[in-house]
Amino acid sequence: MKIKIYCIIDINGLKYVGKTSKKYLSSRLAVHRYGKKNNIGCSSEKLDLDNCKIILLYECEKHDAPNMEQYFKDNIKCVNKYNPVLDKAIEHFKSVDNNLKELWVEEWDTTIYYKEKSAFRDQSAIMQLHQQGKVVEALVETIIVKSLNKDGSKMFKPAERTILLNNVDPDVLVKIATSLNTVDDNYDVGETVKN
Repeated sequence: MKIKIYCIIDINGLKYVGKTSKKYLSSRLAVHRYGKKNNIGCSSEKLDLDNCKIILLYECEKHDAPNMEQYFKDNIKCVNKYNPVLDKAIEHFKSVDNNLKELWVEEWDTTIYYKEKSAFRDQSAIMQLHQQGKVVEALVETIIVKSLNKDGSKMFKPAERTILLNNVDPDVLVKIATSLNTVDDNYDVGETVKN
């Protein structure tokens, strides 16, 4: 099934990006107008839907549609993405010293690269494991999430979690996780594991 990625542009220049499986874009625009009239709750309601046009941006297979829609949302200043305060917050996070730091692991004869700050998305699995009392799993998750190669790519895959848990020296894992966490956390994983 073909999916259409579209953009609604109103008379004031406001834009909304969306996707539809409808044959005609005018049918999708009619749904937006109905939603605004009946207070359904969509960010397209910010547009003057009585004075607008809808244009086709891209047509793709259903499985590609979410990524393509996000691509256009990321590259078009649209009401369903653009938030000036959020943009400032994102810029601030990007401006924080995010250069790769180095951690030499003598036992592995390798350097692990990492960033001093990491997003909540990266931290959420670690925090969840800690809350569940799964400290060792949280330690390994820290290494999986934060360890990078020199090019910034992930050093470990999530599928390697079990190997790290069962086939790697725990003392080395504690040392690495402690070093990675000491940078932007207020706790020492090594002390948590010892207790």
